Amino acid sequence: MKVQPFNTRGTLVPKGVQQALVGLLAAALVGLVAHWGGTAKPGPLFWIGVAVLATIIVVFGALAWWLYFSHTDTAPATTLNTRPEIQQFMALVAVTSGILFTMGGLWDENWHKRFGGFGDDFLWPPHFLIYTSIALFTLFAGVGLWVILRGSGSLRSRFRREPLIGLMALVASFLLMSLPSDELWHRVYGIDITAWSLPHLTITIGTSAIMLAAIAVQLTLLPRHEWGLLRVRSWRDALVIVALAIIATMIVLVGVTEWDNRAAGPTDVFTNAFWQRPEWLYPVVVTTVAMFSANLALHVTRQVGAATLVALLMLGARLLARMIFALTWSESQTAYFSFALPLLIAVPLDLWYGFWVLRKRQPAPLASGGNLFAVAVWLTAGLPLIAANMAYPHVNSTTLPPMIIWSVVMALASGWVGKTLGQWVNSIPRADVQRAPISPRWRWATMLALLLICGVVVTIFATAHIPVKS
Repeated sequence: MKVQPFNTRGTLVPKGVQQALVGLLAAALVGLVAHWGGTAKPGPLFWIGVAVLATIIVVFGALAWWLYFSHTDTAPATTLNTRPEIQQFMALVAVTSGILFTMGGLWDENWHKRFGGFGDDFLWPPHFLIYTSIALFTLFAGVGLWVILRGSGSLRSRFRREPLIGLMALVASFLLMSLPSDELWHRVYGIDITAWSLPHLTITIGTSAIMLAAIAVQLTLLPRHEWGLLRVRSWRDALVIVALAIIATMIVLVGVTEWDNRAAGPTDVFTNAFWQRPEWLYPVVVTTVAMFSANLALHVTRQVGAATLVALLMLGARLLARMIFALTWSESQTAYFSFALPLLIAVPLDLWYGFWVLRKRQPAPLASGGNLFAVAVWLTAGLPLIAANMAYPHVNSTTLPPMIIWSVVMALASGWVGKTLGQWVNSIPRADVQRAPISPRWRWATMLALLLICGVVVTIFATAHIPVKS
């Protein structure tokens, strides 16, 4: 397979104005979220840390631009037809590492809510799952770089011959550079029991980007489908859905977990930062992450029902984690209400697209119409549920107008971003499906690797002990 290189004039890249607007919006949202997350040491030292993380992002962004978009007169070297086995291996390892990362995140959140903060939690059990996923990230980053560097020609021409493999390796390298920032952040700024710290945001964005790259690689091994009803034809199709569910689970976990089980109690800088957030913010966050995830799932798969299935898998993962934690440690602080709410967006969005697809075999002519329909259903059904099931936030005459206004605004914005990313991923050229079957040797090797990973996970859970503060 020969994948066309990315370029600034092709259909795979949004227009410059769109890129600038998305970048500014993303930067503004990250800045607001970091501000609302709070810090134990505000002032110049905090902004130095922000500047360091921003520098890492800018450096990798500049490297990506140079590798993929900068002008070069060098003729492309001989095409590297990456074997389907290598592509499938990298996609499968990436999704497996995403599963472990999500399990570790759910476990870490549960124990922090149960036991609070620790001066040194670097080696506590939930992090071992995350470290295992990091080891897998390192593995496929190395494989990707090996694929890129083994040919002839300039570095840029090699990356542009294999843009998806190179993109996975580049994003994995970015994540590996970002992960130590979490531990350093704790050392410099103290214990931050907040999901909205900058290192957490950076790691979540990086892991989500890896999942997107893995989805793109996986899709190159599948035939392109026209719009239709959801059909999971094989484990390869299922792998795409699982990767989408991982993205949804991670961003919902980071986005809404601090509202779950929230009650007045001992105050610290992060608790104070939470109570200083606008009270109308919670449904807006739910709207943003759910609308993004639902649109991404629909336009990546082009299958009606994908958004609902992804939302159900996300809720199922949350309920499974709750059951495991309750059986293992006799108590669970894993709330699931916030993980059920995205269904109120995913289901109506699927219905909207289903109406058009079943009638004309094409998506709705105005995606914003589907987003408006979904957010209307969500606000009509979701706000009363929030008022009935959550002590905070309050839904009243003061908070209701900004809840509605900002939910509509963010539904349109995040829905557009999810749709644009999904269309880009789906539009990437596909492999010759006749070449895509995986040899039995690679299948057995993959199965053995997955069994080994399962053994590691079971061992980590079986040997985990409830931490004791020093």
